[in-house]
Amino acid sequence: MKLGYEIKMKRTGVIAESKWLGTKKTRNGYAAFSKRLPMEDDACIRAKMRHNGKKYISKYLSC
Repeated sequence: MKLGYEIKMKRTGVIAESKWLGTKKTRNGYAAFSKRLPMEDDACIRAKMRHNGKKYISKYLSC
């Protein structure tokens, strides 16, 4: 499973940053990474995941 994030600027809608945090094997049905990201007030973030050839993307938080 590959886990990452995407940051979008609210005002312009431009994707400011999109990175993969890394790859992990699932344990007991889940995998997780933890990271603090400095973000501007005008930014919102969402999670992304790739597993078994499929890509999953969450909704943006506080956008």
